[in-house]
Amino acid sequence: MSSIFNSGDTKLIQKFAQGSNQLLSNDRVRLETNAGVSQVIAQSGEILAIMYLQRQPRTALIKAGSAYAEKLSNHLIDRDFVLLGDAKLSGFLEYRHYVTPAGYRVQYTEPAILWKKWWPTERFQNKQRFNMNILVRLNDNWYPIQNIVVEAGRFTIKTLPGQIDIKSNEQLLWLYQMPTAETTEATATPEHGDDAWEKAADVTDARPTRSEIIPPVQPKAPPKAPNLEDMLKQQQRATIAAEERAMEAEQQLALAEQKIAALQRRIQILTAAEASSQILHSSVR
Repeated sequence: MSSIFNSGDTKLIQKFAQGSNQLLSNDRVRLETNAGVSQVIAQSGEILAIMYLQRQPRTALIKAGSAYAEKLSNHLIDRDFVLLGDAKLSGFLEYRHYVTPAGYRVQYTEPAILWKKWWPTERFQNKQRFNMNILVRLNDNWYPIQNIVVEAGRFTIKTLPGQIDIKSNEQLLWLYQMPTAETTEATATPEHGDDAWEKAADVTDARPTRSEIIPPVQPKAPPKAPNLEDMLKQQQRATIAAEERAMEAEQQLALAEQKIAALQRRIQILTAAEASSQILHSSVR
């Protein structure tokens, strides 16, 4: 199918997937942006795709069954958009963007698929470390899985800050860590696709002379991504400290309740003794 597209189509779709607000067009499609909404529109006027740039998370809709649907979908998925299913707008599919750590690929599947991916890595995992191969989304953050319990058609996915209870026919967001080769291949993909290959094709085979050779410029190292495991350890220490404070408060409360109960019993004894004394005094009279 991709052979029907030219470099202009590819560049326009890439710009759409990037969330660009540029106005682009060719003889078949155009990209327009108005009031925070970007649209890919065919020459016939048919809307092929819509992106709501100001929504959080960012949301895109693709016209199902159009000639551009597959190519649009592939570019969105490459940029960490997730297919959620049919959109409220009839005839469109809904995609949603989630920020993911470097080296991970986002998934949106039934929990059984997550379990099949998680279990083989968990069996041989060092229990003293977090299993960072697979992360699940909870409270707008990503966490490693501590355990998955399957019972009566329900999945309970336990993580550090809490657990996710989900039915077998429902879907959830999760990440898997891409192999090194796959990560390298993804990062090495030219940003502008067909345009980059066209430029490469224009290069001649003429060899430069010694005086024309320019030493290559060493690229700057990308900024180091935050270590998720260190962040999770910090959060675990904070959680343990909070639990210890809560336990200490409970102990102090229990001690206070014991003192109050003892005081109440003493008051009852004194009250009973005083009542007995009054009765005795009355009988003596």
